[in-house]
Amino acid sequence: MGSYLYCQCPDCKETNLKVNNCCIYCGAPLHKEPMSKGIFSTTFIPGRKNCHDCQVANPSVAKFCCFCGHKFEEKEVAPENQLKVEK
Repeated sequence: MGSYLYCQCPDCKETNLKVNNCCIYCGAPLHKEPMSKGIFSTTFIPGRKNCHDCQVANPSVAKFCCFCGHKFEEKEVAPENQLKVEK
């Protein structure tokens, strides 16, 4: 994993971005000192999950929020993230 962009979760051993405060797979903290919220996007991005607690955009595969560690429900998608298909 020698990249400077990634780190390994100390609990579940999954690969995460180094800027994440929490593991997106198990929710464990990744750093002793949390990153500032200023580096995280709170803008709606198609294909991403916005956390209901902190509004940070997370990858679609996230089981937990990368900023605050909030656990996403199995099929959780914020209403503003649902794409509307018109017929």
